[in-house]
Amino acid sequence: MVRPSSSPHAHSSALVRARLVPAGTTEPAWSPWHVWVRGGTVRVHDVAASAVVEADVPGGSDVTALALREVARDVPWWEVALGRPAPVALREILARREERPVVGAVAVDGEQWTVAVNHATDSGPCRLVSGRGPDVVGVTVLDMDVVRCVDGVVAVPGGWVLVDAYFHVARRLTSDGTPVWSFGVDRSPGDADDRLSSPAACTVLGDDVLVVSEMSGRLTVLGLDGALRAVHGGPGAGPGWPRTPTSVSAVGEDRVVVADPHGGSVHLLTRTTDGWRARELATGRTASTRGPLAFPRALLPLGDGFAVADTANGRVVAVEHGAGRITGEVRVGGWPRALATCPGGLLVADGLGSRVLRLTFGDDGLEDADVVEQRVTTADGEPVDLDDPHHLESDGAGGFWLVDSELDDVLHVGPDGCVTARWTTSPAGATRLRDPHQVVQQHDGSLVVLDTNNDRVLVASAGLDAVEVVVDDVRRPRCAVRTSGGWLVAEHSGHIVAFDEGWQRLGAYVLRPEGQAEHVDMGDPPRSMVAHAGRVLVADWQRGVVYDVSPPEGGGGSGKGHRHASVTSRPEY
Repeated sequence: MVRPSSSPHAHSSALVRARLVPAGTTEPAWSPWHVWVRGGTVRVHDVAASAVVEADVPGGSDVTALALREVARDVPWWEVALGRPAPVALREILARREERPVVGAVAVDGEQWTVAVNHATDSGPCRLVSGRGPDVVGVTVLDMDVVRCVDGVVAVPGGWVLVDAYFHVARRLTSDGTPVWSFGVDRSPGDADDRLSSPAACTVLGDDVLVVSEMSGRLTVLGLDGALRAVHGGPGAGPGWPRTPTSVSAVGEDRVVVADPHGGSVHLLTRTTDGWRARELATGRTASTRGPLAFPRALLPLGDGFAVADTANGRVVAVEHGAGRITGEVRVGGWPRALATCPGGLLVADGLGSRVLRLTFGDDGLEDADVVEQRVTTADGEPVDLDDPHHLESDGAGGFWLVDSELDDVLHVGPDGCVTARWTTSPAGATRLRDPHQVVQQHDGSLVVLDTNNDRVLVASAGLDAVEVVVDDVRRPRCAVRTSGGWLVAEHSGHIVAFDEGWQRLGAYVLRPEGQAEHVDMGDPPRSMVAHAGRVLVADWQRGVVYDVSPPEGGGGSGKGHRHASVTSRPEY
């Protein structure tokens, strides 16, 4: 089911016209990511502006608006949430550059506090730093097989309850990190009541543990013993409910405030005798446009329009280029997040099922496509175990390239499904990849490779026997597209960076929808850009739209100053 929008900026079309404008020339749209209650105020972290604003705590369930005032800018939100400068011991942990530490969550209860410190790429242990007043009193290093990315934490007697968006679970831990209970299924998100889908935050209200899930929009109510009590919100829940919540905080005994950065909205949820009542609060801020898709992760030109992997809805849809109307769909289940052409249809990578699907078009195209699993085998016919297929690229001869981010590998698969080459077993394997996200096959057969966690772009020869580093100063590149003048690369600074044909940097850009003065915050960048009909299509997976983008304006900003580097931690999907 397509999630209905609760935002006044909702867009019925899947396509929004936009421009790339030089970074630093426009202000970002409002993106309220974190929310917490301190004393008589509600404080909200606008991640796009690196600012914290506050309003008086709503006086009743009939409140309709928040009168916001700014209290801090260009100060880490978590330090504002602590209510004091970070202790020296905490700063020393955050200064360990080789671990790329980032703050994922903060919990404050009077003078006692907890700060969750994550590894930026989820490849190192998380730490719970606890303190009282100005002093650190303990550091708990968490087992990576138990916790990988803490996005919400709250202190409970004898330890903590936390949510982990990597494993898609909520867990209660003792003060030494020992698990007491777990809710959800490890690395298996879903919309069923016993699953969480990218849980983003948690709080305690009385003897209830409340968990909000970013990808499903659900509010899951647990007991302090981990038992499921109720599930609210999600698809079809009504206009007052957040669609993609990332933070929740208790207000008194029967209310919580919830932030939804992708919709640019703040919500008040009130517990009643028969469930929960939700209301969106007016803030007077300009939010980004929201569309009808749910975390779209891949694009592919298809006839006069294009196909979209509508990830959280478990489907592939066809969209007409002009009006952006969805003209067809096929349900594939799982998390479709990569697309490539194949003879007679499409290939789809299912990240949740760790598999590749083949869609063969019927008489009505996508609508009656036949869906079967595409076998990927060795030369001996043995199945190849995939882990995290992130990208597919047609080789133009019936085969395809497959990027598996968890395996740190790139595979070439022939028309018969047999693997004919692997990065890790070729001469190219001497250049080790870390979380690669995309390859682009060039006309001469060479590959452009986005080596995401090594912060670089590579070019490998057609036979994977030679590798050249062409860019080594791009921050966690996620996707790239070739244009008439060179390349565009989306990186984790929030910018889309332009390069010429020789990979010389031309400038950094932000994306501004037409008719809107503010640009879209893309600190967690798009996962797919494709050239189509002389323009560039950009999938905004957070807001459920595809931007139809004209060429960049001007020379671009400097692209310097990665403002998100020490501000927030994001889960990988």
